[in-house]
Amino acid sequence: MLSLKAVAAPSVWIFFLMQAHRALLCTFTIISTKDIPWHKVESHPNITIPARSEGVCLKQCLESFPECYMVITDRTDEQTFCFLYYARSKPIRHAAQTVSGFNANENIYVLNRTEVVTTCPLADTMLPA
Repeated sequence: MLSLKAVAAPSVWIFFLMQAHRALLCTFTIISTKDIPWHKVESHPNITIPARSEGVCLKQCLESFPECYMVITDRTDEQTFCFLYYARSKPIRHAAQTVSGFNANENIYVLNRTEVVTTCPLADTMLPA
């Protein structure tokens, strides 16, 4: 019985990671710097969340900040930092279209709260806290 548990555990973990990735794609969209909708978002200057992983950042955006629209994550050696962006109440016409200081360790996620995909669970049910 003990050997069966040791063999089954890695396959269960791989299954969980596949499910979490599918859940992420159901709720968040990964975009590049050129696709950032600067006319629709504004940075929240007082909220930078240190987290253990990007999944924790996305879960925080989804569950703890109802006005969160976009997250930029920055991975360092010790932890991940989450920079939250909110949807503007009124989109602006001439927004800056560049990102200064963007590096390869950063990922950009846009949250679509209205998207419901019945074939996969939402990120808040799959990403570990």
